[in-house]
Amino acid sequence: ALTLGTSTGTIAINSSDWDIDATGAMTGIGAITSDGAFDTSSTLQAGSSNVALTLSTGFIDADAITLFAGGNGVGIATSATGLETESDGLSLLQGCSDTQILKWVESTDTWDCAGDADTGGATAWSAIGDAAGDGAIAFSTTAQTMDWTATTQNALTITDNALTTGRLLGLTHTTSVIADGGSMFRVSSTGIDTSTTTGVLLDLSSTASTAGTQFLQTYSGLTTGIGQSIVTNALTTGKALSIASSSLTSGNLVDLAVTGTAGLTNQKGLNISLSGANATGAQTTYGAYFANTHTGTSTNVALYTTASGGSNNYGLVVGAGRVGIATTGPDAPLDVLDAAAAQLRLTSADGSAYGELYADSSGELRISSSGADVRLLEENFWVCAGGSCAPSAPAENGNIIVETSIILNNNFRLKQTGATTVDMLDSGANVILTFDEV
Repeated sequence: ALTLGTSTGTIAINSSDWDIDATGAMTGIGAITSDGAFDTSSTLQAGSSNVALTLSTGFIDADAITLFAGGNGVGIATSATGLETESDGLSLLQGCSDTQILKWVESTDTWDCAGDADTGGATAWSAIGDAAGDGAIAFSTTAQTMDWTATTQNALTITDNALTTGRLLGLTHTTSVIADGGSMFRVSSTGIDTSTTTGVLLDLSSTASTAGTQFLQTYSGLTTGIGQSIVTNALTTGKALSIASSSLTSGNLVDLAVTGTAGLTNQKGLNISLSGANATGAQTTYGAYFANTHTGTSTNVALYTTASGGSNNYGLVVGAGRVGIATTGPDAPLDVLDAAAAQLRLTSADGSAYGELYADSSGELRISSSGADVRLLEENFWVCAGGSCAPSAPAENGNIIVETSIILNNNFRLKQTGATTVDMLDSGANVILTFDEV
């Protein structure tokens, strides 16, 4: 061994013209400078552990390692690391074909090139982008949720430019009966403030069809259930259903039709029912409210009913309650109010042959007709004060029965004054003539 210097001193050896070979360990060397290659058949260790190798430009990292840019027809399809070297460069496996990805194979402990639709986490979405359009997406029992936080963009947009007889979106349920609380399709929101905005939960609009059906619901299997139910238990002053149009001409805004041949008792085309206790105080509620206020030279009909085809046909039946015409507070089963014309007209020829009943401003009942006479075709005509007359009708028919007297021209009157006498009196109640039995 050759020892130069002491433990506290150093000696510089310039080996620019010759090589240094060491079969053992070289220790205590501060730095080695070489103009050529530094070769070692052992481990090159930097520091006290195999952590980093310091270069003049920094640490060895991706910037200091040559990466293979890729090429057609080169590379392998499997490796333990999923990496390979090509042309002194490092890359992922280059032997994969189009659309293949790297998948871990536990049985061989390697990364292999494999199709995207084989096995793995991409199965649920493998059909998306399928040109044939016949793929299926199968979800497990775990709910799939899309959380969208944007304010003006669409969370999901489905566009089709070639659809004719198919469905852009079809929902099918075939395995079991949907229990109470379940649904195939649900639109729910807890954030729409309708007091200040006019947003909607479900918007169905179409500008392409002029004669087709824009929204169709078909219940081919429903027998005793409810086809469509709207429950608004929190609604106070709003509207559960609003249908409006500013373009309707001769069509129907709402069209309800029952065309079956198996109608039974209690079949209803429209059933409206209101129940429950009203709020405190005097309240007026309406089971149905109709209004037609068109302006112009038109005839407005608020309600039109017709019944035909049966053994008994009733256009209108009021089961209970009073009917008021031109009055909102009827005082009788039928109360007709009109201060300027007859309240009731009976017509046999429209506008030409009729009779009228009306009460004048003093409450007197008047009978008039468009003909010459007013005829009473019943057996007897009774004029009774307070609704009480003689206890029995006469044996013969065609009589006028007067409880008090008959007044002629508001001057003379005939009045029964005894069991067998009738007096004629003047306007001052003086007897002019007395009729008595012989």
